[in-house]
Amino acid sequence: MLRSLKIFAACCALTACSSQRETAFLVPDVPRDLREPVPEPTGPLRTTGDLATRAVELRAALGTANGRIGAIDCILDAAERGVGPACEGRR
Repeated sequence: MLRSLKIFAACCALTACSSQRETAFLVPDVPRDLREPVPEPTGPLRTTGDLATRAVELRAALGTANGRIGAIDCILDAAERGVGPACEGRR
């Protein structure tokens, strides 16, 4: 019994020292244009037409921002899975 315990302890000691783990962080390539802020439409609002135009511009800016978030999400999701991103239509 004591001999088995010694053999077991020796095996455990050898396997613990046989290899060291190394942590490597994967940094996915996120294009610069996806990390740029989307400009907020500005300018004077003098008429209701100006207000309507601004609402359309804000909606377009929001769509652009959400598209960039979706593309970044696709890139990061692919990196987590260890595959190349297939995000062509998501910008």
